[in-house]
Amino acid sequence: MERSEHYNFYLPSSSTDDIADIDQLSENFEQIDAELASNYELINDVAEQAVTDQTYDSTSSHAQSGTAVAEAVEPKQSKTDNGLVTSSKTIVGAINELHYKLHYKINIDNNNWDDIQEVVRNGLGADLIPVGYEFTTFNSDINTNIIWVVRGHNHHAAANSNLTYTMTLETKYIYGTSANTYKKLVFDAPEALYYCSEALAAGTYNFTWNYSAISVASGTFQFTLTEGVPAGGQIVIGTNTTSSALTSCKIKTYASVGATTAIESNVAITEGSGGTSLGTLDASISSNDNLNCGQRILFGSNNYAQSGARQWLNSSANLGSVWTPTNKFDRAPSWHTGSDSAYIGFMHGLGDDFLGAVQPAKIACRTNSKFEVDSLDGTEFAVNQVYELNDKFFILSRPEIYGSWDSTSYKDGTQLEYYEGLTNTERVKRDSGGFANIAWLRSPYPEAAGTERILNINGGLDNYYVYYAHGISAACIIA
Repeated sequence: MERSEHYNFYLPSSSTDDIADIDQLSENFEQIDAELASNYELINDVAEQAVTDQTYDSTSSHAQSGTAVAEAVEPKQSKTDNGLVTSSKTIVGAINELHYKLHYKINIDNNNWDDIQEVVRNGLGADLIPVGYEFTTFNSDINTNIIWVVRGHNHHAAANSNLTYTMTLETKYIYGTSANTYKKLVFDAPEALYYCSEALAAGTYNFTWNYSAISVASGTFQFTLTEGVPAGGQIVIGTNTTSSALTSCKIKTYASVGATTAIESNVAITEGSGGTSLGTLDASISSNDNLNCGQRILFGSNNYAQSGARQWLNSSANLGSVWTPTNKFDRAPSWHTGSDSAYIGFMHGLGDDFLGAVQPAKIACRTNSKFEVDSLDGTEFAVNQVYELNDKFFILSRPEIYGSWDSTSYKDGTQLEYYEGLTNTERVKRDSGGFANIAWLRSPYPEAAGTERILNINGGLDNYYVYYAHGISAACIIA
């Protein structure tokens, strides 16, 4: 019997272009051929029966006369059995694996998210979907295709510990509705001056401000309320104070945290120490728990867990329902009360098939070294703290892009494979029209309470006040 009659088999001519390990499969077959050459007639009898009869009995006369052959050729190895690497598969198993990979490679190219998820879950993501590969999803809210780029495999762990394998994606372009019209997002809004743990009656109150920043000078200032503020309410400095002296601003009062309708909204601030003192503050310190620090009053919070940007990314709500307050000083970002449909929750316009493949990821975060407050849900925060979030969508951190930390004691991630060895020019974030723009990172600038790390317009690392609006490049995992 000629050996070629038993070992030759044929694949579609396109297979070698699609399957990266075809050469390895060939080497595996040659190795099996060499090892079993002395028994090739018996091998072919067993293999032929194994291919055509999945109920093959290992106690048959063939197997009894060739125990080593029966062990080498496993007839019941399923095409979905991917627990073994190719080099240890039998002929039947290797052919089955090749068939399996060809099937899913076609569906990957067609953006079939059920099959893409199955490939990742079976540990074949790195084999079939290279880093840099691009997928497309449609966002019906902004009537635009979103291109996702594979940034790494098995880098971010899934929140569900039963999911072993993951694939990290990031949007190729910063979020926008069409070419050259990207949408800027306020990371977080300037916060309240004071939280009323107890009701405040109408009357005169003062506070001492020991923080000179831009046009804001230090001093003691007073204001007079004609209406009281209930327990749970807020006192807010109602004008963007970074370009104005405090005496040019107005006090607003609210009945609850995050309320949008003011009790009073045009209360004058003057220099003076009349009435009841609310306390003393500076850039990153306040004299009591009800008084915020200067940087968060002027700029907002750089704690990613409490940010408006995080809420927008993980929301499927309509305008006006995306944001809710996360801490006692929190205030709504400008996009929350606007009318631009681009600021409907990011998840709202994405397809159910894609959202079903995206799983919550464990993402490492850190706090700043200056000032933190606890969340309304009871989550406690301290300065210089590393913590973990479980989110479907997120922003990449400084180390995930640049491979370095502000402090090796407080690591908020590690570098993704895609970004290894890139220059700043290669890191630049662009809109779909090709124009470079600033993009938020989730890492705080640790030496301030209201400043966040950004990827600058030239691709370099920088930082910016969080009340500014910049670009967003969303990331997620398939698992």
